[in-house]
Amino acid sequence: ISLIKKPFLHDRDGFFLYTVSMNSRQKIIPEIIRADILGYCMGVRKAVEMAKLALEEHKSCQVWTLGPLIHNQIALDMLANQGIKVLSDSQIKNLQEKDIVVIRAHGVPPQKIEEIKSHGSSVIDATCPLVRASQKRAAKYTSLGYTVFLAGDKNHGEITGIVGYAEEAARENGRCFVIENRKEAEDVIGFI
Repeated sequence: ISLIKKPFLHDRDGFFLYTVSMNSRQKIIPEIIRADILGYCMGVRKAVEMAKLALEEHKSCQVWTLGPLIHNQIALDMLANQGIKVLSDSQIKNLQEKDIVVIRAHGVPPQKIEEIKSHGSSVIDATCPLVRASQKRAAKYTSLGYTVFLAGDKNHGEITGIVGYAEEAARENGRCFVIENRKEAEDVIGFI
């Protein structure tokens, strides 16, 4: 009997380990072993639950998410089928007073939340608690005058959110830099 392993074959309910073996007649005998831990991480689960709750509690309002709520197209399609729409930054100016905006799990800069509120719309902050901790930590250190370095994609929601909190809290000496590659890391040394 030979054994071929294909780890993490994905289906809609979670990740599975899928093994295939051949018996003496060369027939494929699949075995599916369900992983002990399946589904979303805590922050994503919280964001999805909050979006669903917003739909239930605000039936007469349009519920939006500012950008995609999470990185899972199947879940986003399910939420869209239930009535949640994705709001882009450029659409914020079109919000109505009764609209509800759910902040995505990766968070957003505080200035975006204020912009939404300025249109009379309500905000439900579904930022992951771990991301929220990073936002607070970056804000704390820039407010104390430290320089904060973040490694990542400058345009990713989590990074833009953390930078927004760091810059809002920065005093004269506090700064925040996002480093995407080695060259940027070498270039930023001159600012220290």
